[in-house]
Amino acid sequence: MKFEPTEEPQLVWKANIGSGPSGCVIAEGRLFTVGDSKAAGLDAESGEILWQTDIPNTFGTPIFANGRLFLLANVNPVALCLHAETGELIWSQNLPDAVCGKDYLHVAAPRVAEDLVYFNSGSGAALRAESGKLIWSKPGHSGIGTPTVQNTGIAFFGPESLILREPMSGDQLASVHWGMKEPTAAADPLFFGDNVFLSAGYGKGCALFDLSAKPVKQLWSRPGDES
Repeated sequence: MKFEPTEEPQLVWKANIGSGPSGCVIAEGRLFTVGDSKAAGLDAESGEILWQTDIPNTFGTPIFANGRLFLLANVNPVALCLHAETGELIWSQNLPDAVCGKDYLHVAAPRVAEDLVYFNSGSGAALRAESGKLIWSKPGHSGIGTPTVQNTGIAFFGPESLILREPMSGDQLASVHWGMKEPTAAADPLFFGDNVFLSAGYGKGCALFDLSAKPVKQLWSRPGDES
């Protein structure tokens, strides 16, 4: 919508692409999203639907990088790569499933860094962005937050812990045990210096940890609202 502060918002366009919780990403004049098991590419100015592609059920937001879209199908986790201009499937790759309950399934957006794309599936997986070749994957409890790039590694936030992994091998560099009552870890961790800030709902609250301490040290915590 386009609007001026003193005016009522005016509808510029709308398009029927199906329903779903996926967010939208805008790149190179196009808008990309997912609805009703279809990935869609639209003209961002006019709302014209340029293409729609049938894909496995996907709740997460697609990520755009280098003319491609990367997605994570959520029931039986499958990594997908589509051509952003045409919607054509370039590659797909099965990923490790979560070893805990799947109340929220796999809904985390991927993260592209250098020539790899990372997925919060199991306790982390890395694929070659160009080909979809599996570089490494780790079993564990999937979270629903996006993998986070940090100075020394890539972080995966799950319901039991935050795990910092070496990007090329997947080896564990550090971990923060912060178990939650519900199988959800939706908020991305925030890194600054040697510290990481974690937060979660369902009464868990938030906490700050020092990753340079051996073992990792909790600096403070605050309880959350149970409602």
